[in-house]
Amino acid sequence: MRRPMQIFVGVPAGAGRVKAGQKLTLEVESDWSIDRLKEQISAEHGILPAAQRLSVNSVVMVGDRKLADYEIRMEAELQLVERPSKLLACPVIIILGVVLCMIQIR
Repeated sequence: MRRPMQIFVGVPAGAGRVKAGQKLTLEVESDWSIDRLKEQISAEHGILPAAQRLSVNSVVMVGDRKLADYEIRMEAELQLVERPSKLLACPVIIILGVVLCMIQIR
């Protein structure tokens, strides 16, 4: 049986329902995928999984890998950077009072 562990996630100001500079405290297990961790953050703190970019020691964490793959241990601290929405980050053109958003598909 795996034992839950407590980890911390540093979050920038203005992300989801999180106060400026707050650290999230989460109960997780080492066999959790990064995608599952993002779902947990979304459920508890209102930051959409697609908007989350998690890293540990400057290494970006990939969704299908496990916390154990990154050697995450009890009381480890991860960093979260909130990605801007693609819709809000797109170039905007206003023609005759109508706002158009140009989206680039990669």
